[in-house]
Amino acid sequence: MPTLEQERAGFALAKAQDLGEHADKYNKLVQGFPATILTDGLGQAVATLMAKAGKERHRGKLLEHLDEWLCRKNATSPYFRQTRLIDAIVGGSQQDYVLAQAEALNLLVWLKKFASAYAPGDSGQTGQGRDGDD
Repeated sequence: MPTLEQERAGFALAKAQDLGEHADKYNKLVQGFPATILTDGLGQAVATLMAKAGKERHRGKLLEHLDEWLCRKNATSPYFRQTRLIDAIVGGSQQDYVLAQAEALNLLVWLKKFASAYAPGDSGQTGQGRDGDD
């Protein structure tokens, strides 16, 4: 049985492999998104994604990924089986919020790694990764 860390990694890998034309913009977004969460909080960070998701598809993708992981895929998440992330954030307890924020940050570690690996970037070779990136 895989560990939670392995499940996060597998989820993030699958999402990164499916970014297509949004890979570069998504990569840039996820690299700074943990700082956004730490500065503004998970609720405001998610609300900002929602506000821009219709016009900027890479933001919509990240919103979908956070929503799917925190509300549907991760049985250890305090928002598991909730219908929508923003509703869970607004309607949940402070303890659930803190746990969900920590879980979002843990997932973003993997999303950042795999988004970087699958973004064409300067090399133009999707999926090849970059040596030396930590």
